[in-house]
Amino acid sequence: MKRCLAMVPTLAALLVLLVAVAPVSALEEADRLALISLPFKLIAARHRLGLIDESFEARVVEARHYFARNLPPELRNAIEFFDESRYNGAASLQDNILFGKIVTGQAGASMRITALVRELLDELGLRPLVVMIGLDYQVGVGGARLAIADRQKIALVRALLKQPVLLVVDHAVAGLDPQSQERVLNGILRLRQGRGLVWVAQRPDIAERFDVVLVMERGKLAEHGAFAELKSNGGPLHKLLAAA
Repeated sequence: MKRCLAMVPTLAALLVLLVAVAPVSALEEADRLALISLPFKLIAARHRLGLIDESFEARVVEARHYFARNLPPELRNAIEFFDESRYNGAASLQDNILFGKIVTGQAGASMRITALVRELLDELGLRPLVVMIGLDYQVGVGGARLAIADRQKIALVRALLKQPVLLVVDHAVAGLDPQSQERVLNGILRLRQGRGLVWVAQRPDIAERFDVVLVMERGKLAEHGAFAELKSNGGPLHKLLAAA
């Protein structure tokens, strides 16, 4: 009997299904494609399965060159191959400068490398040109080509440019990592000095940065007041902080 797990293309689910319906030819087409695609999603530095050794790496590099040499003529322009002597239009500006990707296994690597790239651009006097190119970037309909975090940042910038009397930020930085959230919050607090700011916080400790704290429970106002007072009175905020 054939069954389809196309909606759950995970390794565990596919292996269970493979054992149950072996051979592979008994799988649904969607499951076969999902199974074949899994190895291409393997990132050795992230998944750490110990499957890629030096011998395998050499064979992958050899396959890369073979693939490029034997690509059909009609598909030659469909792939932008990396070449250290020219700019790669299919990669980001950062990837072109680094000629590679930032590894995910080192804490703070992305932030530190980004800072170095910015220093390099400043030294070469390229920052204004890079900003201009970035502003001309086609982000797609509704920012579809941007990451969720980038779309959130753009929405915040738009709101700040309008300089409203009261700015309401409702979980607008939820897609950012804690360090980025802290940087964005610091920047907004600095820009909004002397003007109204309502911040719907996803972390209760953020409330300490504001003059007045309102705590909601089940859609109703449970308590309000200064953070120093609410954090020690045994009320809802005190419980939230204790549980965090």
